[in-house]
Amino acid sequence: MELTLFYRGPLKANGDASHKHEIRKHFAPQIFRRFPVPMVANQFVTRTNNNMTLVFRAPITKATMLTADLDITFLRPSAPGNIIQHGGDIDNRLKTLFDALRCPIVDEIPEVERQIIFEAGKNPVNCFRCLLEDDALISSLSVRTDRLLDVDPADNPNEVVLVIRVNAVMHD
Repeated sequence: MELTLFYRGPLKANGDASHKHEIRKHFAPQIFRRFPVPMVANQFVTRTNNNMTLVFRAPITKATMLTADLDITFLRPSAPGNIIQHGGDIDNRLKTLFDALRCPIVDEIPEVERQIIFEAGKNPVNCFRCLLEDDALISSLSVRTDRLLDVDPADNPNEVVLVIRVNAVMHD
């Protein structure tokens, strides 16, 4: 299984739960378009805290025995090679992205969004989509960075364009 995800917007180093969820919401409809019909049972992921259980759907889970190879084109408004300045270091920005690609725990979702996800989870077709059950299922990573030419780094240093090519790989 292969798919390509696209994102344009802020990507902060060490993004908080709300920032990660905004990115997650951007990817959810793209994953839905690729997997519009109900997935098999081993693609459902539940997250529970003391008050509620949320149901997510992810094509890449431990139960499906799939991992993800990610090939990312990462455009940002800083000069090529300028990875540490202007918007944070690349590894912390990628960690924010990886957290946004996985099913969150309940407390990582803003309270206002929890009820929406809870209601959607009552119908398997409408469950909130994430790419991965857990970001530990990323088995390989390739990142190419380049300059995003239509944004001034002084005006918006966190603006990025990401093109993420996902290849799901069967493992033992």
